[in-house]
Amino acid sequence: MNVILIDDERPALITLRHKLLKYNSPINIVAMCEEPEDGLAQINRLKPDVVFLDVEMPGMNGFDLLEQLPALDFEVVFTTAHDEFTIQAIRVSAFDYLLKPVDEEELRKTLDRLTACLKEKVDRNHFREFQHLLKSLRGEPEKVKKLPIATMDGILLLPLSDIIRIEAMGSYTAFYCSRKQKIVASKSIAEFDHLCDTETFFKVHKSHIINLNFVEKYIRGEGGSVILADGSEVGVSRRSKAELLERLFLK
Repeated sequence: MNVILIDDERPALITLRHKLLKYNSPINIVAMCEEPEDGLAQINRLKPDVVFLDVEMPGMNGFDLLEQLPALDFEVVFTTAHDEFTIQAIRVSAFDYLLKPVDEEELRKTLDRLTACLKEKVDRNHFREFQHLLKSLRGEPEKVKKLPIATMDGILLLPLSDIIRIEAMGSYTAFYCSRKQKIVASKSIAEFDHLCDTETFFKVHKSHIINLNFVEKYIRGEGGSVILADGSEVGVSRRSKAELLERLFLK
C-alpha cells in the first residue's frame, strides 16, 4: 500500500515510519510531510492508498486539510495525542483514530484491516472492469433503452427502466411494469435473455428475470428470494444466488 505521513513533529514522523516498516506486508511510504500544505500537495500528486494524518498542526489542522480535497479517495488514519476529536473523525469517515504514542499492537490491527479493505477495493474494481470488458465484447447491449414488444396493432416500445420483472408463462412472457402495467408478449422468456447482458437485469431462475434497480429486499434461504418495488416476491435458484448477491452489493 502507498502511504503518506503528515505530522508537524519530525520525531513523531520518524517513530511512526519505524513502526510501519516493522509490519510484515509491503508498505511503501511515498512521502513524509511536516507542513500540512506540503501534505496536501503530495496527496494530490501521489494519490496514496492511505494517509496517516496528525490532527493539530499550525496553520491548517488535519480536518481543514481534508476539506481542501475534492474527494477522499484514500483511507485516513488520524494520529493525535488528544482523544477529543473522535466525533469529528467519525464525521469525515476516518478509517481509524490512533492515540500517540501509537501502540504497535493497535497499529498492527489497523494495518491488518487496511490490507483487507484495500484488497476488497481492488477485487471490486477488477470485477467491474471485467463486467465492462464483457459488455464491450458483446457489443454493449446495455445502451438499448427500449424493448420492442409485438402487439395486435403494432409494436410497443417498452422503456427498460419501467420493467420491474419478466415472468415466463409457457410459450408467452409477461412484463410487469412500474406503472402497474402487465404486458404479455407471444414469445418465450428465452427470447429476452439478452437483457441479462446489461447491468440492470438478472435471471434469478429459468422463469423469472428481474430489474435489479427495483430490488428492495433479499430474504435468506437455500436460494432465497427478493422483494421487488411492486410488492412481489420472486424466488432465487441456488445456482443464481451467489452471483445475484454479488451484483446487488457491488452495483
